[in-house]
Amino acid sequence: LEKPSYTDLLIERLRAENVHVLDLRERIMKATNEEQVFYKTDSHWNYSGDYAAYKAVIDEISAYEPTLSSTDFSDLKI
Repeated sequence: LEKPSYTDLLIERLRAENVHVLDLRERIMKATNEEQVFYKTDSHWNYSGDYAAYKAVIDEISAYEPTLSSTDFSDLKI
């Protein structure tokens, strides 16, 4: 059995206190199946990783604010 990470424990504790937590790890890891989301030389997100996180946040907020929608990656000027 794998021990839960400190992040897992923190999220579990916050949710137990009814704090809404958006865990981006799953969305970022899913995005890695489609393209490179981290810079090759370190663990920081590149533009694709930034967009995956942005999309997750907008998707989450749009559940409360239906008029909000994300911009397609192809429409962004990078």
